Amino acid sequence: MRAELLDKLAQISPEEERLLAGGSLNMQLYTDRLDFVIDSDKMLLDGQLITMRPHTRFVDFPTHRHNFVEVMYMCSGTTTHRINNLIEVTLQEGELLFMNQHVTQAIKRAGEGDVAVNFLALPAFFDFALEQAGGDNAMGKFIISTLQQKHSESSFLHFKVADVWQVQNLVENLIGILLAERNPDHRASKITMGLLMLELQRHADRLTTAPGNHRKMMVAEALQEVHDHYNSPNLSAIAARHKVSLAYVSVVIKEETGKNFTDHLQEKRMELAMDYLCNTKMAIEDILYTVGYSNSSYFYKLFKRIYNETPFDFRKRLRSGKKH
Repeated sequence: MRAELLDKLAQISPEEERLLAGGSLNMQLYTDRLDFVIDSDKMLLDGQLITMRPHTRFVDFPTHRHNFVEVMYMCSGTTTHRINNLIEVTLQEGELLFMNQHVTQAIKRAGEGDVAVNFLALPAFFDFALEQAGGDNAMGKFIISTLQQKHSESSFLHFKVADVWQVQNLVENLIGILLAERNPDHRASKITMGLLMLELQRHADRLTTAPGNHRKMMVAEALQEVHDHYNSPNLSAIAARHKVSLAYVSVVIKEETGKNFTDHLQEKRMELAMDYLCNTKMAIEDILYTVGYSNSSYFYKLFKRIYNETPFDFRKRLRSGKKH
C-alpha cells in the first residue's frame, strides 16, 4: 500500500484516543440493541449503499453480528477473528475477509501498527458484482447468501492474496474512490468492487472458507441458534437439516465445545438478563420472559446460584452504587 494512503488510514481516531485514555468501547456508536448487532442505520448515511471506516484498535471487540455485508482488508499488521464462536482466522497484511450478515465474530485487540479498513455495504450494492461473477462459484454464492435470511454455509471468505498485485491495486482504488466519492449511486465503487470480485474469482486457490467438517458446521449452527433465538431455540431443526438425530447433535456440541447446549443457552440468557438489569428499567418478571424463561422460580434460583444474589438485590445494589 502506498505510504501516504497508509499514513492517512493509520491516524488515531477520536474513538481510539478515548480507548488509549482508559475508556471502554462505546456500544452506542454501533447499535442501540442489547444483543450487539451492528446496525447499518448507525454506519451508513441515508441513501448510502457502502461506506468505509478504519477498524477500531486498542480494544478487544466483543462477539457481534452486523445487518450488512462487511469486507475487511488488512493494510498492515494482523487481526485475529473468532468466527461463529468456533473458527479462528488471522488476517495478514494484504488479505481480505468477506463476511455476510449471518456470521458472528469477535476480534482480538489490535495494536497501533495493525491497520485495517472495513467496507460496510448493503446487499443491494453487489448487484453489478453478481452480474459479473455469476452464481455458480464461491464469490457468486457468497453474494447470493447476503440476500438470504437464514444462516448460510458461505458466511465468510478469506482470500490470501497479498502477492496478487491486481487485487492490491483494485483495493487501493476502491479505498481512494470511497474517500472521495460523493455520487449517491456509487457507480465507480460498484464497478471497482465487481472487478475486484472477478479478480478474486481468478484466484480461487487462495480462498479459505467455512470448514467442511460436518461436526464443526453443526456446532457453529447451534451456537448461532443460541445467539439469534435464545428465547426459543430450535435444535431439532439443525438435526433435521443435517439428517442426524437430536441426541447426536447434543453429543457433538458437548464434545466440540466442552459444554452442552443448555449451558450455552443459559450463558446467553443470563448475559442478556444482566444487560437488561443494568441498562433498562424493565420489571424483572418481564426480563425473565424476554430472555426465554417461563418459570420465574427457576430463573430466580438460577440467577442466585450464578451471581450469589437475587436479581432484585443485584439491581438494588447497582442503583445504590455499592460494590459486591
